[in-house]
Amino acid sequence: MNHNMGLFLIHSVAVPLNSSVSCFTIMAKGGSSMDCSTAKGEFVYERAVPSIRWPESQQFKVDEKFDWISALEDIAPASPNTLECRNVKELVIGHSEAASIPPAGQNPVMPSSIHVRKKMSMLALKKARDWRQRVQRLSHAICRLDEREFVYTILESWTEQLTPTDLCFVVKQVGSTHWQRALELYECVNMSKWYTPNPRMLTTILSVLGRAQQSSLAEELFERAEPELGECVQVYNTMMGLYARHGEWEKMQLLYGQMQQKGCQPDLVTYNILVNAQTKAGLQPGMAVSLLEGIHEAGLRPDAITYNTLISACSSQNRWAEAEEIFDEMRRQHCEPDIWTYNAMISVYGRSGAVEAAKHIFTSMQVKGFDPDAVTYNSMLYAFAKAGRIDEVDQIRKKMLASDCHADEITYNTMIYMYGKAGLHHEAAATYSQMKSNRCHPDVVTFTVLIDALGKEGLVQEASNVYVEMVEKGIQPSLQAYSAMICAYAKAGLYLQADQTYRCMQESAVCPDVLAYSVMLDVYHKAEMPEKALQVYTSLMEAGCKPELRIFGIVFQLFYKKRMQMQLDLLGKDMVQSGFEPTELCSYLARNGLCDESLASLELALNQGFALTEEVIKDLLSSFAIARRYEDAREAVYVLAQLVPQRSILLYEALLLVLAKGEKFEEAQEELSKLKGRGQAVTFSIYKALIIAYEQAGMFDAALQVASDMYDSGLRPDIHCYKSAAMIYCLRGQPELAYNLLQNAMHALGEVKTSTIHIAIIESYGKLRQWQDAEIVFKEISQAGLPLCLKSYNALLLAYAESGKHNLAESTFDHILTSGFAPTVTSANFVLEAISNAEIVQDLDRFHKKMLKSGINPNLKTFCIMLNAFAKMGNQEEACRVYHHIKSLGFYPNMKVYKIMVSLFSKEANAKDAELILTDMKESGYEPDIAIYNSMISLYSKRQSYKSAAQVFQGMQAVGCLPDSMTFNTLICLYSRHLMVQEAYTLFQRMQKEGHLPDISTYTSLIAACGHLHLSEFATLLFKQMQDTGCKPDVTAFSVMLNVYRRAGNHQQAEVLVREMKDAGIHPTKETFHMLMDCYGKGGETLGAESTFESIKHAGIQPGVMHFTSLINAYLKSGEYDAAVDKLKHMTEAGIEANPVTITCFISAASTCQTLKHALVLLAGLQSVGISLPYRYMPLSWGIVWFSLNDWLYTRHRLLF
Repeated sequence: MNHNMGLFLIHSVAVPLNSSVSCFTIMAKGGSSMDCSTAKGEFVYERAVPSIRWPESQQFKVDEKFDWISALEDIAPASPNTLECRNVKELVIGHSEAASIPPAGQNPVMPSSIHVRKKMSMLALKKARDWRQRVQRLSHAICRLDEREFVYTILESWTEQLTPTDLCFVVKQVGSTHWQRALELYECVNMSKWYTPNPRMLTTILSVLGRAQQSSLAEELFERAEPELGECVQVYNTMMGLYARHGEWEKMQLLYGQMQQKGCQPDLVTYNILVNAQTKAGLQPGMAVSLLEGIHEAGLRPDAITYNTLISACSSQNRWAEAEEIFDEMRRQHCEPDIWTYNAMISVYGRSGAVEAAKHIFTSMQVKGFDPDAVTYNSMLYAFAKAGRIDEVDQIRKKMLASDCHADEITYNTMIYMYGKAGLHHEAAATYSQMKSNRCHPDVVTFTVLIDALGKEGLVQEASNVYVEMVEKGIQPSLQAYSAMICAYAKAGLYLQADQTYRCMQESAVCPDVLAYSVMLDVYHKAEMPEKALQVYTSLMEAGCKPELRIFGIVFQLFYKKRMQMQLDLLGKDMVQSGFEPTELCSYLARNGLCDESLASLELALNQGFALTEEVIKDLLSSFAIARRYEDAREAVYVLAQLVPQRSILLYEALLLVLAKGEKFEEAQEELSKLKGRGQAVTFSIYKALIIAYEQAGMFDAALQVASDMYDSGLRPDIHCYKSAAMIYCLRGQPELAYNLLQNAMHALGEVKTSTIHIAIIESYGKLRQWQDAEIVFKEISQAGLPLCLKSYNALLLAYAESGKHNLAESTFDHILTSGFAPTVTSANFVLEAISNAEIVQDLDRFHKKMLKSGINPNLKTFCIMLNAFAKMGNQEEACRVYHHIKSLGFYPNMKVYKIMVSLFSKEANAKDAELILTDMKESGYEPDIAIYNSMISLYSKRQSYKSAAQVFQGMQAVGCLPDSMTFNTLICLYSRHLMVQEAYTLFQRMQKEGHLPDISTYTSLIAACGHLHLSEFATLLFKQMQDTGCKPDVTAFSVMLNVYRRAGNHQQAEVLVREMKDAGIHPTKETFHMLMDCYGKGGETLGAESTFESIKHAGIQPGVMHFTSLINAYLKSGEYDAAVDKLKHMTEAGIEANPVTITCFISAASTCQTLKHALVLLAGLQSVGISLPYRYMPLSWGIVWFSLNDWLYTRHRLLF
């Protein structure tokens, strides 16, 4: 120091307390600046002139001619008496080295107001118990200074001795209320020659300035002192903590590097600050564990603060897995968790929705002796509230009250949030009222969650009332409150009110964030206010916010709609500046279904030189495909191909794929032909996509044709193509072709890494009941080096089930158990199906018990299989037992169960039980379908109850269930059996009108009814119509029609019908010949009857009594009575006894004879073959025969009576 400068004068410039700065200037006599250089290694804080430090402040600009000495003398006149006995230790004992005491003759000037007090030694001063009082007295004295008074006036008159530590506490205590005074004290002390600055004092003032948000002043102090700091880690920690508090991560990293360069080793506090800063800057996944490992690598042991900081960071980002890992590590390192640790863990579990884990931590902390505090309860409330578990929220509230822990704003806010999320706005309002009644003042969060809850429920007026109440209470709405109110208005379509709220937010100097801007852009876009939307977008960009892609999408739509090309070009530049490529906007618009806007944005991006990517093409064409605008997609591809010809192949390929997936196969084939016409090779991906598309569309022939074309073009199919082709063959029921294809695939590819194709082939063979072939393919799975899986076993079980091979199925099931696989209920069901198909119903219960012993719980399908088995056997008792067992186990019968039961009762004509099942079904919430209605109609048909069947038919139509072919056929057959031909034919016509084709049974029943009513011509028309509609008559249909002609005695039509029957390849039966002969007989055509009789013999058919009777009847009709009697005798000689019909023919003929002779011949003929004629068969009206045959009757009377 330059000692020739004379006495040092300290001048304090008056600074108001509300100013942001305070400064002291050290001047020497003559106005020279103080030289603050010191010996090497001494901690020094060099001062600067205030006008240099704060050039913008007018209060530090002083006149250079100002007489500083006079001014100082006016303030504190010097007294020689007081200058003689002063030294540095008499005010502050902070530095005992002789170098700090000025040489003789250069004593510093001290004010006369300082009184001498008995000096204490350093040890005595430190041991004094009244140090707190010393610090308190000086702190209060400084804080009570008037704003025009200076700290120096206090120091110069202070008589108590203080240690450097005491002064640090004074600076800290003063700084808690007046950071300006603390800075003034710090600078005043550092200017004093009797005080040697130390790092602790610097650390203290830096902390004070950091808490006061005066980071620039703190930086300045640190930068001036930093060259002389050495290895003082506390100062670095303080400064790093200041940067961390303000989120200045880069500055903190730079300071950390400087610290290491100086050889200052970081301590645990340093790492805790780094961890805290890193968590505020954004904790990436896995970073928390990495930071913890870094502390261990530095040879330090993390403390509870470290773990709590990391857990809290994970909590804020909902990373419960990392938090859990850190918590476990904390306990492994024997670092006992504290209340903050438990609270942080509850919070992270609650935020992540792991409510049970949060409950476990809540219980554990109480077991460890920690009593839950308000933070604990609030975290638990939030966990249950987020999960919507309202009952448990009430339980926590009761525990909270029982522990005398009162609800605060966070408690009520959480509950209001919960009720709002659950849509219980009345409960949310009640909680708000309770909050006010308990004198807990609602804050901005309270009003925000209320507005948000009401707005989401569409209660805009109520939300607006809450907003007005918040303003009237003097609470400034936050950004979130404004945004919630704007969203409520926007949802209700009240765009004008949303606009007013937005302007109110701007006038309140609340700066919108990206979300608020986005909402307002949406509002103005929907309200068709493009000018205001443009203003919002401009404000957003000027505010330096980084817009989301969605915002650019809204703005692009506005510009595109108004054809504002210049603005569109500028928008592309804004996107680039925001880190987006214009092509990303194309994808965004396409994914939101804006095809035209997407195409326009892509053209704009391409014109600006951006590349066309495969993803963008896919998104664009997919949007056209979703909108079913395939022609527009083709036009878009043609336009883009001209803009970027180097990407044309990719464009056409993508178009082909879109057309194929959209099942626009004609257009796809057209584009494929164009592609080939341009000389471009069809790629493998196109062939593959076409094969898969055709397969999914069920166009198997086309898929196989494309596969063939691919093979012919020299492209080698991959496993997916082979798989698709094999699956097609399996679906078509051609497993042998699929098997050959599998062999080709294994030969071409060397190996097949999946057994999917094998399994499909096994299943296909199984459905065809070719279980031996299925076994061969199953064995080849292992031979191909592929592992057997449960699916492959189930496929084999399916094959056994379809073929009814129950022994093999059960053996395979046992093998699965012993092979280490766990058979599922599906496996067991296949075995049950095998037993059912083998119709060994007695084994069903046995295997069902075996299932249970194997640990396999049956499902509903299990019981359906058993139920169906008993139903097929017609065992109503067992079927009912299974049905009631299903209900007793808690299963709800499905439609399949009800169909089985109704069908069973229908077959057995059990109307009572069928109606009970229908009642059960309706009580279970099921409505009958067409199958059940048909079963009920069939049931009533069997019971000949056409009225009940008609009621079911009308009822099903009343509920909207349209009848099908089976419905009509059953009803027509029923009406026909009751000879209700008109009703039957009405249904027949309606059936055809509704597009249902009658089957052969329908025609047969209706024709038979016509025959009974002797409507032979109408029956003939029906038979002809049946042939014309492609319904080929069978032997029954021919027989029924022949019977019609028999009844009508139309032997000519009967002859034609028999010839048609033979032409159709149907050989006449004994019944056919009988009806034909009967036809001849009724017409008296003996020659035809005789010819037919001979045809029977030639056909190798032994004539029966009905054939003889028909021939006899023909003779009788033609009056050839002798021939009839001869034929009767001939029949008797052949060992064929006459039946009542034969006798009736003779009696009937006798009764119609014109002469007695002929009648007697006929009756004698009967007697000649041993037939006794009953008295009652003689017609009473035939008087002549009666008297003539009196003797004969008298003779036979004793035999008959």
